[in-house]
Amino acid sequence: MESALAFFALVLCVVCVETWQRGGKYWVYSNWRRWRAHIALFLTGSALGSVLLAGLAVALLPSLRAAGVGVLVIFPLPWWALWIVGLLLADLIDYLWHRSSHEVPWLWRLHCVHHSDATLDATTTLRGHPVHSLLSSLLSLFWYGAWGIPSDIVVFRLLLALVIGVSHHSAVSFIPQHWDRVMNLLVVSPLAHHIHHHNHPDSYGRNYGSLFSCWDKCFSSWRAPDYAHAPAQLVYGLTDRPATERHGFLALLLAPFIKPKS
Repeated sequence: MESALAFFALVLCVVCVETWQRGGKYWVYSNWRRWRAHIALFLTGSALGSVLLAGLAVALLPSLRAAGVGVLVIFPLPWWALWIVGLLLADLIDYLWHRSSHEVPWLWRLHCVHHSDATLDATTTLRGHPVHSLLSSLLSLFWYGAWGIPSDIVVFRLLLALVIGVSHHSAVSFIPQHWDRVMNLLVVSPLAHHIHHHNHPDSYGRNYGSLFSCWDKCFSSWRAPDYAHAPAQLVYGLTDRPATERHGFLALLLAPFIKPKS
């Protein structure tokens, strides 16, 4: 629970910087209803999912490894190699889940709640449907156990992913473009993730990775940022689900069950 509170505090700090850059009180007023919905989604979904994943990982994964369950238990590695392989595998699991959330129709109906946000900022990180968050936590835990990934690696990557998620969705440009280009050689930069939220269907079918960029490059889903035009030409949200109709908490909860416009 402490990690969830720390994560929320981080989002709040970034929102303060965004507010300062975007026009102060007016920007807060125009986004307040949207932010309330995001906070409610976080409390009912992402926060519980993260606490559940971390708690079950600490409680179950050591016992499974002690019982000899898991590929990395059957084929043991030195501690440093275990950390490298464990982080890569955990990130691959997240990549495959994220990609499935776009390509499996009923999962996309849940995940599109996150993508329907037409104003990308730090609070977009909180905007996940509770059912999707719960499924993500339980399925990830299953694969962590099957691979035998130690709980300390799982918790470390979970905390790292929360911090990176805030930077990926923030409206604040922390990183100069030349450093953004260098980052993309190894990890997914904030600008690369902003492309993933562009409202063109071909764009949100790109850059699924949350940490390492190698999986998008291996599985042909990578799109490098166009530094000559991005992010000025990026328009966020979904064309068939206007975000202005789904800013409220209840509307976002019901969005997966509402037929999109044809």
